[in-house]
Amino acid sequence: MRYLAAVLLALPAAAQVCPSGYSHYRRITINLGQVGNGPLANYVMRIVNPTPDLAASTGYVQNANGYDIIIADSNGAKMTFETVRYDSSTGNAEFNVLIPSANNGTYVTLCFGNSAITTYQGSSSTWSGNYLVVNNFGTSSSLSVTDSSPSGNNGTNTGGTATTGMNAGDGAANFTANNQHVTYPNIGMNTDSTIELWLNYSTKSGPFFNKAWATEVAPYTVFDLDTDGSMHGLFSINASASNVCQATGTSVLPTNTWIYLVAVVDRTNSTLKYYYNGNLESSVSCSYAAATNGNAAWLNQYQFEPTQTNVAKYSELRVSNAVRSSDVILTTYRNISAPSSFYAVGNLDGAAGSGSFTITPSLIPSNHSGNITLTLVGNGTSWSSGTRFTISGVAGVTCVTGCSNSPVVTDSTHVSVVVTTSSGAGTLTLSTSGISNTTSVSASALTISPSSGNPNSIQTLTLSGGNTLWTKETAAGLFTVSGGAGASIGTATINSDTSATVALTVGSATGVLTITDTSTGATATFNAGGGSGTYGFVFGQ
Repeated sequence: MRYLAAVLLALPAAAQVCPSGYSHYRRITINLGQVGNGPLANYVMRIVNPTPDLAASTGYVQNANGYDIIIADSNGAKMTFETVRYDSSTGNAEFNVLIPSANNGTYVTLCFGNSAITTYQGSSSTWSGNYLVVNNFGTSSSLSVTDSSPSGNNGTNTGGTATTGMNAGDGAANFTANNQHVTYPNIGMNTDSTIELWLNYSTKSGPFFNKAWATEVAPYTVFDLDTDGSMHGLFSINASASNVCQATGTSVLPTNTWIYLVAVVDRTNSTLKYYYNGNLESSVSCSYAAATNGNAAWLNQYQFEPTQTNVAKYSELRVSNAVRSSDVILTTYRNISAPSSFYAVGNLDGAAGSGSFTITPSLIPSNHSGNITLTLVGNGTSWSSGTRFTISGVAGVTCVTGCSNSPVVTDSTHVSVVVTTSSGAGTLTLSTSGISNTTSVSASALTISPSSGNPNSIQTLTLSGGNTLWTKETAAGLFTVSGGAGASIGTATINSDTSATVALTVGSATGVLTITDTSTGATATFNAGGGSGTYGFVFGQ
């Protein structure tokens, strides 16, 4: 009983998945190849309609407003996030979560089901202080022009109506006639700035986004996210009637299609940039005067001309006093345009997944002094750098790579997990998402031939290993000799995981020499004085 208690005390505590009180969860992992040159610091990821488990009919979510739906980090702590919308009848929902360091394989956990939660758990701090306005436009049935950022730059809607955005339940502002627009106060653009806009237009008569001077007379500064006469997207700053800086894209903007336009004002480097669907299409160098706040920023209309209005829908507007990098912009395009490709949603409560996998090698040595790489080949798996394995069954086995951190991923069906072993032996089980397989751990053996020779001779030993991994080891120092005066051993020639040759200098004394495989501790003995040398003598001993 005392031994059993000691074993139980030695077991590591199970990792916390969600904060206390939450009964259900699903892990959401960023897929490989989605984050551009990560990690990205303080990246806001959108999660849209992740699972029908959130519907009231399942009985999982306890609060009618969805307040008991939160997002947790890899340590099970609540993250900073925003709930944009939640529909209890369908389970459709939209969240934005602030990830301190986002990369391919980064995962967050959607936690839900906590009857003790009766208030909203999200925060406007999701959007850092350099955001001037973030407008998600509510739901498909209720238009909102409220600013999600801490800046509080709520819009004023004139004529816009609610419509469906890019996904089921998504909100969008719909404009169909002249003098329909949204205005936003206090959008100062006298520092570095980025404007991000998701839109879908059918006819165009005015700029998509416009911030102009206080009156329509010089001196003035005007910012336009617009098109040229051939419907190429562009971003321009008119610092005066004769000083116009314009970055014009190469793509013709399609109609009746959701597109992502981004304009960047890099005042530090006197550069204007225009992006279309995540790709930089124009970057121009120019100087421009600082802009005063002037009038409000206008969405969908040139502020002085009511007829310069577009028939268009807008599902997302973000304006910030920062230069968003090309990596952030490309990652955001991937995240919002194709959420099901950007991330993978795991099984409910980590339940058993589909597929199977094999493990190579099927037998590994105990007492191994270095890392052992296990190669896993999946069938029907969708592994990513966010996949995590658990190991069990053999005392003293430590998971170096692939359990609390990312495995080495080749593709969705090929990963490597790295372990070390101690004296424990038995069947080692590797598990992930409800599927598992095993490899065996047992002691290694070492035999040598010849096993005897004269003192002062040099013997060429053939070494045979049992359950060894010699090709994975460093040859120098792999074998040592002890027990005789003047005895030494050279650097082995490794032929396979279980076969090697090495030169043994027997030394001057008779007796037993011990040959040790330093990777596993396995030993064999050589009798000095028990036979003739196989390779001459060492004189001067």
